[in-house]
Amino acid sequence: MIQYSKIAKVIEERIKNHIYPPFMKIPTQQQLADEFGTSRMTVKKAIDSLIYLGLLVSIRGSGTYVMSNPIANELDFSGKSYLGLSATMQGKGRNLSSKVIAFEHVFPDNLQQKRLLLNETDPVYRIIRLRCLDGEPYTLEYTHMPIGIIPGLNAEVLTHSIYSYIQNDLGLRIGSSYRVIRANIPDAYDRKYLECSDNDPVLEIEQVVYLDNGMPFEYSRSRHRYDKGGVSVNNQVTQMDKTFTWKKKDF
Repeated sequence: MIQYSKIAKVIEERIKNHIYPPFMKIPTQQQLADEFGTSRMTVKKAIDSLIYLGLLVSIRGSGTYVMSNPIANELDFSGKSYLGLSATMQGKGRNLSSKVIAFEHVFPDNLQQKRLLLNETDPVYRIIRLRCLDGEPYTLEYTHMPIGIIPGLNAEVLTHSIYSYIQNDLGLRIGSSYRVIRANIPDAYDRKYLECSDNDPVLEIEQVVYLDNGMPFEYSRSRHRYDKGGVSVNNQVTQMDKTFTWKKKDF
């Protein structure tokens, strides 16, 4: 069966080549599933990945449409996506590789206990990875995960996709995340691994990621070169937003 990332790439090319021009309603999930000889769930995953990138917008009861003049850079990553960096870049046809700088079992400090709802005796993985895009330094990740929730992590998994392992091998579902995005100055690791100069700003994303049952399984900080893209967020007005707007007008 064709991978969702390949379908996403085809749809993205159609958007870039104006086969699907701005404001156009694209074929339904079933029509695309028939075209690619796959399931609707696979097509939905492909469409969701393009919505995260800001290329498409889904309107309930109407369909999925091409966004007009999306401003997201190809190197940007979504501030709302839970696909993981590997799946996101694979969907863009980019080559992402990982270098493991540190991997050990430790006990959480006070901050990690608070973020991951752990006791001081609950062991966690401490992971530092350099992610390279097409051979160039892209982001430096500092990650802590509870061993009791995410068992079996090893060096082989770390050189590929942790999120793929969590979802496909462990059968867990990722539900949501809370992220804080800030500018920062480079530290010694940034200068060494991201090849930053002393005056280069870095973009830091601090996040807690939750399973679909509400259990936190990741506390991480990722640091990005300022010249390697940014964070794109595609927000849509929900029915709750509309209801709240009407209520405010009533007053």
